Amino acid sequence: MCYQQRLALDESSSFVNQDIVKTAVMGAVVGAAIGALTGGAQGAIKGAVIGGLGGAAAGYWNSLQQQKVSGSALYSKMNGDMTHELEAVNKTQAAYNDLAKCRKAQETKVRGDFLSGKLNREQGNAELAKVHDLAMQDYDLASRINGKVKSRTENFSYATQQATGKSIPKSSKATISGTPAADEAGSLQCCSALQASNTNFEQALNNTKPGDFKPL
Repeated sequence: MCYQQRLALDESSSFVNQDIVKTAVMGAVVGAAIGALTGGAQGAIKGAVIGGLGGAAAGYWNSLQQQKVSGSALYSKMNGDMTHELEAVNKTQAAYNDLAKCRKAQETKVRGDFLSGKLNREQGNAELAKVHDLAMQDYDLASRINGKVKSRTENFSYATQQATGKSIPKSSKATISGTPAADEAGSLQCCSALQASNTNFEQALNNTKPGDFKPL
């Protein structure tokens, strides 16, 4: 039971393994070099901190800059990427929600079978322990996925801020209506929806975290 739901989560999460970010270490090395040139040893320390923070979230933006994309072509590229990302995140969250519901149904069935006499206490507790262990594995996988989603969202947010020069507006709407315009407003809309989707995923995890094992 729940095999198909677990498989759906595994399959829908494959996008997070795609390379999008530069390592923070590389960013820190670059930042330190810049700092050393502009402010000696103290500047190197400050530059390393700034470079490390920027480097972790600047991979996607740096990639766009290397491709020399600008103007409407830049916004169109970013919007397409963020729209695809949004669809993938929402799909992954839906897969996890379905899996969490299935595990809950498994637990309910075991407790029902115990009450009806189909299982004795020892058998029931053994089955409940299996369900609980599987639920924890599901949660751990979803948490790892969420960590990667968060990192990717930070990359898109950084790129959007760099391209538009504006902060990302807060929104609770994790969807995009129609095709976003290939301009500043369109990218802000896409990024806002992506951030909302990331927040929804985190909330779903918080709401479904398995508690301590409760025997019969």
